[in-house]
Amino acid sequence: MDTEHRVITELLALKDAPDDVLLDQVRAIGVPSTHHMLLNEAGRLRHADLQTAMDCTTLADRIDALIRSARSAFRAETSAELNIPSRAHASAENAAPPKFPR
Repeated sequence: MDTEHRVITELLALKDAPDDVLLDQVRAIGVPSTHHMLLNEAGRLRHADLQTAMDCTTLADRIDALIRSARSAFRAETSAELNIPSRAHASAENAAPPKFPR
């Protein structure tokens, strides 16, 4: 438990840090572990220390948004390199009714 509290304290110290610094720390810990620790701490503190609980929740939300953004940027970059059409483009092509010869 001491290690977990130390990690949470270090993460909260990075709440105003640039995105890349925060993501490096999150990747070192592990995204699921980081998310789990922050939300558990928020739940534990919700009655004792509301401000810290809100900071934990806000940081978990920020990390989620950064990870989603990084994943979608990676997918777009990979798709462009491999010449794979976007999902919207592929869906539009698949939605067209088939053309039968007359």
